[in-house]
Amino acid sequence: MKPLLLHPAVLAALAYLAVTLLFQFRPFSTRALGLDVLGIVPRWKFFIPQPTRFEVAIELRCGSHEGDLGDWTPVRIYPSRHALTWLWFPEQHRAAIVWLSAHRVAVRAARGNDASALDTLAYRTLVRHLQQTAPAQRSSAFQFALVHPDDSPAGATERTMFTSHVHAR
Repeated sequence: MKPLLLHPAVLAALAYLAVTLLFQFRPFSTRALGLDVLGIVPRWKFFIPQPTRFEVAIELRCGSHEGDLGDWTPVRIYPSRHALTWLWFPEQHRAAIVWLSAHRVAVRAARGNDASALDTLAYRTLVRHLQQTAPAQRSSAFQFALVHPDDSPAGATERTMFTSHVHAR
């Protein structure tokens, strides 16, 4: 009698699990993409956006009520990673909500609906998140912009997709 671990069905299931785990990481997934002709290897990263690929970035400038606003500075959406990120990373869900909100406002602005973007839950989520950032808490007013990086042959530039009103603290 064979041990259960050496049974062909168990070995096939373990091999499939190993392939699905390896397929989640970039060097292996880009090389093996052509091998998954039937699309049976799942991509587990579809639940949340990947932190290294932003279509939309947020920039913030802070100042006083009189309208003296400083320079635009980028806002980090995703918190810095730590050793246990692979196991427990609850901040990623909040960051995903902020990123999706920024994306929805940017899409609405790209369609020419800047005025209606102010009434959306996505816009209010962005404002609430940015009110809690350290630069906005130290100032009395802030304004944010959603920018899209342009990968043109002339060089990397950014195109502003949406600029908010000035928000007071």
